[in-house]
Amino acid sequence: MFIFSAGCDRSEPDPKPPEYELVIPDDVPEFVIVSDKVGDKQHEYSGREAYAGGYDLGWKECWQEHLREKAEPRGKRVGHLAVPQMFGIQARGFEDGFKACERHLLEER
Repeated sequence: MFIFSAGCDRSEPDPKPPEYELVIPDDVPEFVIVSDKVGDKQHEYSGREAYAGGYDLGWKECWQEHLREKAEPRGKRVGHLAVPQMFGIQARGFEDGFKACERHLLEER
């Protein structure tokens, strides 16, 4: 019997990203109204939570890039940051978190 398993074989888990302190900018609204892509329904959600969630994703994405570059040096990122498809306030948080992580890594050197 032959068993084949595909995927990454990691002998060590990825180190956790460093902790950070998040200060949500004053101009991030408490609540945001968004419309469905299909239909006329609107939903209210917390703009501050959306920003914080995007920030966290951006910070973690930057950290993962940092780990990959340590393993496979590729030089600096060329072009603009690829922000995942998100609501505007989440995308802003993502970009801010990513950039904050980059600053942290530069200060660490």
